[in-house]
Amino acid sequence: MTQSNRLRCLVAVWILSVWGFSTAAAQSGETTSAKPKNSLEKGAWALQFQIDSDRILTSYGGSVALKRHVSPRSAYRVGFDYGLSTQDQESATSAKTDMNYQNFGMFVHYLRYTDPESPVHFFWGTGPFGSFSRTENSQSDSHQSSESVAKTWSVGIDGRVGVEWFATRTLSFHAEYFGTASYQRSELSATTVETVEVTQDQWRLTRGPVVFGLSAYF
Repeated sequence: MTQSNRLRCLVAVWILSVWGFSTAAAQSGETTSAKPKNSLEKGAWALQFQIDSDRILTSYGGSVALKRHVSPRSAYRVGFDYGLSTQDQESATSAKTDMNYQNFGMFVHYLRYTDPESPVHFFWGTGPFGSFSRTENSQSDSHQSSESVAKTWSVGIDGRVGVEWFATRTLSFHAEYFGTASYQRSELSATTVETVEVTQDQWRLTRGPVVFGLSAYF
């Protein structure tokens, strides 16, 4: 079974488990209200994170996301993606490697819920995004030195469908599947004996994996 099929099976099992739990609770008569308790209401805010099997909690989609409901069925989500890393290495032969990486991105989503009163909340969304990254790499030893700088700009729009379930009134779990259409420009400048510059433009259609998330409402 491929990784994609395993993800689809996992999502299906998760949805069925949630649906079965909600149905069993409703039939047992343990709840006194026919409506589930949730925070899908006008004026609600939520801070969203992605659930990562390796790092437990990471920022949502590689970013910090904040959601605001303008009605029980409609919400806007804004996220910022950022990163910074440096690496310095020196070998026993006096060879040195220095690497610096920076990236920044932003996305805005409009989200629409089909039925805020159901036990499991299905939704869809769409919106624009943009990002920029820069990587600088330099190497030197006793014989020669080289340096390269790579820059990438990307803008586009994505669409997604998902499902959300509330464990408590202010804490929910959700899964989303998305696809993107984007324009990307890459520039590379490499210098050894002489400087070589390369520019590449791309139009891209991609589909992402299933993203599992956690939302804290306030």
